[in-house]
Amino acid sequence: MCASPTCIRTRWSACASSPKTSRPAAAAIARLAEMGEFAAMMVHQIRNPLSTLRMALDYLGRQSLTEAARKRLTLAQRESDRLGRLLEDVLAYAGRRTVSSEPVALDALIRALLPSLQELPSVADRRLQVDLGLPETEIQADQAQLREVLINLVVNACEAVAAGDPVFLRTARQPGTASPMIEVRNGGEPIPPEVLARIGQPFFSTKDAGNGLGVAYVRRVAAAHHWVFSLESTPDSGTVARLLL
Repeated sequence: MCASPTCIRTRWSACASSPKTSRPAAAAIARLAEMGEFAAMMVHQIRNPLSTLRMALDYLGRQSLTEAARKRLTLAQRESDRLGRLLEDVLAYAGRRTVSSEPVALDALIRALLPSLQELPSVADRRLQVDLGLPETEIQADQAQLREVLINLVVNACEAVAAGDPVFLRTARQPGTASPMIEVRNGGEPIPPEVLARIGQPFFSTKDAGNGLGVAYVRRVAAAHHWVFSLESTPDSGTVARLLL
């Protein structure tokens, strides 16, 4: 993935110079190019001092500390991790979507990802229940991007429910079409329709610490692969994120 200021500027400049692009659209594209370039520049500028801070926090974590100091250090580490994730989300969202298509064994990929998923703080204290129903199925996908999509979907589902609540991840064939699909479901409170319609917009989130870029990233990767992504939320079924592959 190329998310440097030069890549972003080149991508949007090519769109703006197309003869099919109207002047208002070209102006909007140019503004987006500037925003993307600025976002990428800021991410690169912030990364280095953040890495220095994180190294200092890790060093302190190896020292003998009082219980109160250890709690404050843990909080600082958690917040630095959150800032790091935000920077990565901004960079991923602003960057070029180059899709490297390769055969991916879907269930095997998920099975290999599970240990890392279950170590994430937002997932570790939820009951992640996995039902892999496509043991022989391979799809054409960018494996790295599919992994990030799965992580985003599972983390979002886990963050929407309380500790100890179940979250369901399954692969199956869509009834009627036999297309492979991935579903992630939780049993949290249903999302109001007016809120559901906005999920996936950058920087819109119902979570205090959220930035809205996770689902926005999922939508962009799905579009680049020509997959169909949907969100449903009802009192009976909970909230279901579905990816038709």
